[in-house]
Amino acid sequence: MILSIIGDNNMNDSQNITNNLEKGDRITLGYQSSTNKRGGFTIAELLVATFVFITFLAIAMGSFSNILRMQRLIAKRIATVSSLNIVLEQIQREIRTSYDFSGDAGDAIGVDQQTSGSLSFTSPALSPAGTVSLALVSKATGGMITRNGDELTPSNIDVKKLSFVISQIKDADKKCGPWVITISATAIPSGTDYNTPENTVRVETTIASRVLPSDVKNNPHDCKL
Repeated sequence: MILSIIGDNNMNDSQNITNNLEKGDRITLGYQSSTNKRGGFTIAELLVATFVFITFLAIAMGSFSNILRMQRLIAKRIATVSSLNIVLEQIQREIRTSYDFSGDAGDAIGVDQQTSGSLSFTSPALSPAGTVSLALVSKATGGMITRNGDELTPSNIDVKKLSFVISQIKDADKKCGPWVITISATAIPSGTDYNTPENTVRVETTIASRVLPSDVKNNPHDCKL
């Protein structure tokens, strides 16, 4: 009896499928429904996703490159400032104990300030006391600060401008006031473009000599002791 019912049911199912096929209807078997479901991405979706990814990657790489470039530039500027400060500190120490300062345009008179590209003075550090000349000298790779012809600046910087402002207060028509020297130097890291503002470093310092004209041996300036 059970077999007969099953057989009748199968015949009914077969008859229904046949009728549906004759009508042109689409038949989807139950066990195939899970495999016929849409999955994954189409080629168009993959292309769009790839384009978006590449766009964001390009933006990120550009920002990263700019960060690295700025980091290298800052490191070079720090090294340039440090090297220039070391040279100027060396010059300052010698100026503080020296006297009789003059530039390439002569001595400073009164309170008028004389700007020079070089500086000469008498230094007691020499034995015997002698003249020291500081100047900016051109070289194959740029400019360098020299002391009596010897290079003071390291090879990692290129000095483009150097000036000395000499001032001395007039005292009863005599130059008996203290010598005051202002040094201004402009430099760039070696191998960089001077016309690029971010490469340029400018350092300025002012030093007063501790030796007064009246302290100079034999009082050549005829100042009051």
